[in-house]
Amino acid sequence: MTETSQNKWSIRPRSLLWLASLAICYLVASRVLFSWPPEGLRRQRQRQAVLERIQSVGGWEALRRDCLMLMDQHGDDYFCWDKWGHGSSNSLPSKLTDLKPVRLEYLPQKFLSELKNGSFTAPPNVRVIRIRIFGMHHGPAMPDEPYFGLEVVSGPESKDYRPRPVEAAGGNGHTTYIQVAENIYEVY
Repeated sequence: MTETSQNKWSIRPRSLLWLASLAICYLVASRVLFSWPPEGLRRQRQRQAVLERIQSVGGWEALRRDCLMLMDQHGDDYFCWDKWGHGSSNSLPSKLTDLKPVRLEYLPQKFLSELKNGSFTAPPNVRVIRIRIFGMHHGPAMPDEPYFGLEVVSGPESKDYRPRPVEAAGGNGHTTYIQVAENIYEVY
């Protein structure tokens, strides 16, 4: 009896070690799967998809024309459209609809001031259309889709304007910009 009870107890530490190893493997594998593809590869795929869409609507100049038309249509009034039903796609020029945006915002000059040191700065003399093409915060269950979009700028101070970082939950904000055409910026 002593021998049987000793064998019984010697199996348990091995079983616990086996279960702990499986748990660690599961955690590592799920982390790798949730972070695939790597950020750089995702960004490259997003950039390529946006360039294909831009080419299909007639290029950067066609995008700029439709953005200027939307800016003139709304004047000094803020405008927002998103694919979940806030605003109708009829309210967007066709080239912007064909980009398949997730969200589009028109920010007239009065919406561009910043809070610095407890007071608002004078807004730059520009108007901005911010187009989010990719980006979504999914919560803890799934990985976030990184933000990728465009900012189209118009106005007397557009040469000096640079997109500002938008801090938000993953997939909803951006910190980096690259100028891709005159007064058009890729933001991510």
